[in-house]
Amino acid sequence: MDKYKVITKNELKNLLDLYPDDKEFKVIETQLGMTIIPIGEKVMSKDDVMLIADRAKTMIYSGNRFLSQVDIHSAKQDIFNIKSIGTLNTLLMPKVLKGK
Repeated sequence: MDKYKVITKNELKNLLDLYPDDKEFKVIETQLGMTIIPIGEKVMSKDDVMLIADRAKTMIYSGNRFLSQVDIHSAKQDIFNIKSIGTLNTLLMPKVLKGK
């Protein structure tokens, strides 16, 4: 079943804790504004992801049984009416395999 919801920093930490400690995650950074500017991709550790989350005003989780993502916004956002302001960091999380 697909999910779409606002999450807290603690909920993000719990999601990241499902993965091995040395797992690295792809994060795609985008500047939102009059023009949407892709800034680039980064590979980050759990700790680096949490540093971005510490500065977040809104975090939105969306996921299904194959892939999950967390949109980490630098500006306060309405989950159903995203405005083109601030920076968006999209954290991609593959499905967690049981026993890993």
